Amino acid sequence: MPRPLCFHPFRDRKHVSLHFGAPTFARRDFLDLWQLGNHSTTFKNYIGISDRIYVMGRCFAGSGAVLTTESGRLDGSCSPGELAEIFYKHGLPVNSRAHIRIHACNSATPAAGPNFATEFAKEMAKKSCYHVTIRGYDVAVGMYVVGRLTVNKHGIDYHPPQNPT
Repeated sequence: MPRPLCFHPFRDRKHVSLHFGAPTFARRDFLDLWQLGNHSTTFKNYIGISDRIYVMGRCFAGSGAVLTTESGRLDGSCSPGELAEIFYKHGLPVNSRAHIRIHACNSATPAAGPNFATEFAKEMAKKSCYHVTIRGYDVAVGMYVVGRLTVNKHGIDYHPPQNPT
């Protein structure tokens, strides 16, 4: 089983890492997209139901992108389709049962969608990754980490649809 991986899906080397702001992640591996190149096998071992990949970034309710900056500008962002393509190009097996957690504020707000997590689940289905679990959060992630709020209350799991459109 691979160690939990915190992944920054941004090509810009100068964006601010969230590592310092999330002490619960201190013992996890951190990886930035710019370190991977165009193709790799980085995610090939993330196949089991207990494997975790944390996608780090910032998000706003109903947003179609995870952002790299607090300003909310879209110049440093990653769309759900781009994120699915990253996992595809970097070796996530189609039969993976890994949990991919969108560790960004309001990534599952509104819970019924559309939100980043639901759109990402649809994009993963287009890549034939039907068995992963996508978790988004309906609160500010800082409140979740600092307040030790229960996962069941604020973490919302989505699964890629079997017949994507």
